[in-house]
Amino acid sequence: MQLRHFHSQKHPGHWLELVEDGDPTRPLIFMVHGAVGSWRNFRYQMEHFRGDHHVVGLDLRGHGQSPWIKDSKLEHFYSDLEEVFLDVTQNRRAVVLAHSFGGCLATQLAARHPERLGGLALLNTAGNIPRNLSYQLLQLFTPLADFVAKPENPITAGSDVCNTLLRGVLREWDCWPLYPQLQVPTLVLLGQMDPLIPLKLGKKTAAAIPGAQLCIVPGGHVSMWEMPQRINQALRDWILTLRSGDGQFTGVVHTSSIQPEPPSSTSTPTCTSDPDTNWHASDRSGTGSARPPVK
Repeated sequence: MQLRHFHSQKHPGHWLELVEDGDPTRPLIFMVHGAVGSWRNFRYQMEHFRGDHHVVGLDLRGHGQSPWIKDSKLEHFYSDLEEVFLDVTQNRRAVVLAHSFGGCLATQLAARHPERLGGLALLNTAGNIPRNLSYQLLQLFTPLADFVAKPENPITAGSDVCNTLLRGVLREWDCWPLYPQLQVPTLVLLGQMDPLIPLKLGKKTAAAIPGAQLCIVPGGHVSMWEMPQRINQALRDWILTLRSGDGQFTGVVHTSSIQPEPPSSTSTPTCTSDPDTNWHASDRSGTGSARPPVK
């Protein structure tokens, strides 16, 4: 695993922390964490895929080891991601795994650069984040963020970053107009008990994206931490459908409907391209321990 700083050309003096692992000649998987998290939120997926993929993650501005620029807006987060992604991918396609707020950013990326994406996996995200009770509780928590924020913790962003996100940036989050435009294979993966992205809203997201597959797991908001083996299996099964004969990603959307058998208690995670079909990813590895919510 290699850590390095990506120095922005758009914003001289600004940099982001990147992590890379695996063989650079292998198919590329690019991971985008959610608000207050870091690339470490995907560490189980990095460990799982590094053997046969090139895996790359980053810390968004103000998260993990990446420095914060005061009064940042949604457009600044996206600009950072776009610059890093285009530099990393060069002339090849990547599958993007994006969690929560990272899904908002990655959706913009997919809409603007479909030729660079071989697939888009949206984990615990939706067209917007509702300002429900869980969201309001996070706002109350904001003053305490400085006391718990550390790069290795689930919460890596301090109070100023959290306040800017919850009272500004996240309120700009609106992907609904972009979803019908997406032209990349998409997997929408939802937690049945997610307190921040209600299941109904997540299903609406899957229904809005042409050809999207839907996968539901009986977990909360940070599914890739809460049940990594289930999520890894669901992601691997989906990613295998995206490859061409030479192993690289094609970017072709398959719209044919999948009609799975009802899952048993020992089956692997099951996905469907029909958002109205309510199959759930079943338990093959235990529920795992719950982690604090990361948006």
